[in-house]
Amino acid sequence: QRMETTSASSEAITEGSPLGAAADLDFMPAEIEEGSEQDDQTLMKLIVNGPTERTHTLVETEEIKQVKKEYKKVHGKEIADDYLVEEEKVERICFIPVKEGVRWWNLLTIPLVPCTIMLLTTYVNAQTIFLLRNEEFFDVPESKIGRTSSTLVLLGLPGAMIGTFTAGYLFDIMGRRLTLFLSFSISSCFVFAIPYTAPNVFPSLLSVRILFTIFISASAANPLLADYIHRDAIGKAAAFIGLGFVVGEVLSMGVLFNVTKDFSAYNAFLTAAVTGAIFSLGFVFLVKEPQ
Repeated sequence: QRMETTSASSEAITEGSPLGAAADLDFMPAEIEEGSEQDDQTLMKLIVNGPTERTHTLVETEEIKQVKKEYKKVHGKEIADDYLVEEEKVERICFIPVKEGVRWWNLLTIPLVPCTIMLLTTYVNAQTIFLLRNEEFFDVPESKIGRTSSTLVLLGLPGAMIGTFTAGYLFDIMGRRLTLFLSFSISSCFVFAIPYTAPNVFPSLLSVRILFTIFISASAANPLLADYIHRDAIGKAAAFIGLGFVVGEVLSMGVLFNVTKDFSAYNAFLTAAVTGAIFSLGFVFLVKEPQ
């Protein structure tokens, strides 16, 4: 049932419930004295504990303003906005309340983002060590491999901060769909380019790694969770992000590594890049832009 506030007058407020012009509020217990604190608490309890969940979307129309004015004149206090909320059904997907128009395939993008991040970054970090050791590519001495690989990761961190900060603006300007697609597709291109930077670790490999980190980290700033999930359930839905990281790790180490273990370095990184590009295409079809 929806509470309509289309007629507002002092007579309606004195004769009716605290909502005044809300003609549907005939469920107030007769023994509750109108205008009292107990009356307000009872009305609030009946509204909040109703059978239908709601979002609080009060629109300040002229009728609503008149109701508030007349209520204050009669009762000497402001009426709470919660008394005047509109009711609406809240859809649930996997027991998570979602916003209007969100479908299950839209929710898939929430774990798909961290999954793709882990898939590419884990593969690149691990395979880079093998490239550094390989005599046909970088031929780094065994004693320096650890320091060299950690330096590559460390110097890429400022790029990650730049990418994350900048992406927040891009998501608002360019939209969620295009930003995510470009982030992962360009990152995949840099994955493909990694073996072609040999034999120079600095600056060739380092430059590609920094650019890869900038673009892959940009996707982490996505606002999909806030776009799709009601604010009261964002904590529950955050579990999807953790799930995505785990699945991405499994796909990278358990699937992609096994598939490419006998490939040449060029074909191995090409396979990883194509996989990332395919994942990036998924965002073109699965992401729902906010209204």
